[in-house]
Amino acid sequence: MPTFKYRARNKFGKLIEGDLQAESLDSAKEKLISTELTLLSLSPVRERKTLKSFFKFQPKRVKLTELVLFSRQLYTLLDAGVPLISSLESLAQQVEGTYLETVIKNIISDIRSGESFSQALEKFPQVFNHLYLNLIKAGEASGKLDEALERLATMGEYEEELRARIHSAIMYPVILILALIATFILMVTFVLPRFAKMFSRFKTALPLPTRILLGINYLVSHYGIFILGGILILIFILIKFNQTPKGREIFDRLKLKIPIFGPLFLKLILSRFTRTTAELIRSGIPIIKTLELAKEITGNVIVAQAIENIKTGINSGESMQSMMHKEKIFPPMVTQMVAIGEETGKIDELLIKVSEYFDYQVNYTIKNLTTLIEPVILLILGGAVLFMSLSIFLPMWNLIYLFKK
Repeated sequence: MPTFKYRARNKFGKLIEGDLQAESLDSAKEKLISTELTLLSLSPVRERKTLKSFFKFQPKRVKLTELVLFSRQLYTLLDAGVPLISSLESLAQQVEGTYLETVIKNIISDIRSGESFSQALEKFPQVFNHLYLNLIKAGEASGKLDEALERLATMGEYEEELRARIHSAIMYPVILILALIATFILMVTFVLPRFAKMFSRFKTALPLPTRILLGINYLVSHYGIFILGGILILIFILIKFNQTPKGREIFDRLKLKIPIFGPLFLKLILSRFTRTTAELIRSGIPIIKTLELAKEITGNVIVAQAIENIKTGINSGESMQSMMHKEKIFPPMVTQMVAIGEETGKIDELLIKVSEYFDYQVNYTIKNLTTLIEPVILLILGGAVLFMSLSIFLPMWNLIYLFKK
């Protein structure tokens, strides 16, 4: 969308200068006139093509960290009594040179032309998801936009923390597996071939572990390009299959059944679901709409389908607790807390307690993750090291025995 530079005076005669994004020159004029400004000049801004701008790439996406910071800072400014447009202008200056700056400037322009804050946000679905938009709409309807932004900032910070936990949970085994693969490649590619040349001078049969690794070396050296191509094709097929409804269901079901990690991922998902549901209920969003929005942030179609079943049951007159009880993924503690919440009318408070309980369980599991997976990792590493050691030392022992003869 082109940018136009304007000079105008407001109803008090104050000179105002700024930039405005619009589809055309006429559209820019209409937007400025609708804000009760007396237009003095309006001209398109032509971007100067410098070497720096030629190579500069600005991705049209906003990171979660940027969105959380935007929500938190906007809440702080509104809570301090700063008008919405002034707050947005201040934030646009702080994120200069990013895609978020473009988004904020467009939002300011739309608000000045008479649209609401939520209507302006709706034009950027790749930045503001349904959950974000509905909380903003609820905040506008209740006159508590600052509280809605505070909830969004809190939820975003919580989501960042969840992602960090997942990252720390899988980092240790991933590093060990990569180290094992690197060692295996080093042995097969460089070490064993040199030993094979030495062993070939003697007419003695090589042990089975050595023959297996030499066979792998032969396949890699002669057909490596085809093997690599096959692996890439297989990865491509799996990615495409994962993008289909059936494939996504299979992979998500497998994620929940992985030993140690499956229960950990389920606790993370349930913690996210219960906290999001609690915040949406606190914002005054109806339970059906709440479940519909909470379903989108689970990140797992198995859990999402369970939430959809709960929503369908509530529509049919069932209680939330009874529907949760039918879905096996929800532990008894969750259904009991929901039942108490429905009876007392404090379901949001109890869901927060459930989320905090899952957070504690996740933290405990991650802290003890090394202890839990260490036996498995040691068994795999020990087996691999033993196999590679035998592939080298067994032929050497055979040679020593041959020399003694």
